[in-house]
Amino acid sequence: MEGLVLQHLRAWCGYTGGHEPNFWRTPSGTEVDFIVYGDREFCCVEFKNSKAVSRKDLRGLWAFLSDYRRLTAHCFIEAVQNW
Repeated sequence: MEGLVLQHLRAWCGYTGGHEPNFWRTPSGTEVDFIVYGDREFCCVEFKNSKAVSRKDLRGLWAFLSDYRRLTAHCFIEAVQNW
């Protein structure tokens, strides 16, 4: 699913111009799935594909936001269903 999100982010960045999607990871392995940085936008995007998302699952967002306090953060959650 992250690949699909990246594909849409790349399309949006190409359409709006001046943006590039990237990712962020610390030496200890804490990460944020996508960072969109450009002339007019600086935001982070975390994608979770799970039945339940805990605070621990979002530690990458919290770590990133502690460094970049004026940043817009987005978390997309796809709930997994067992049918």
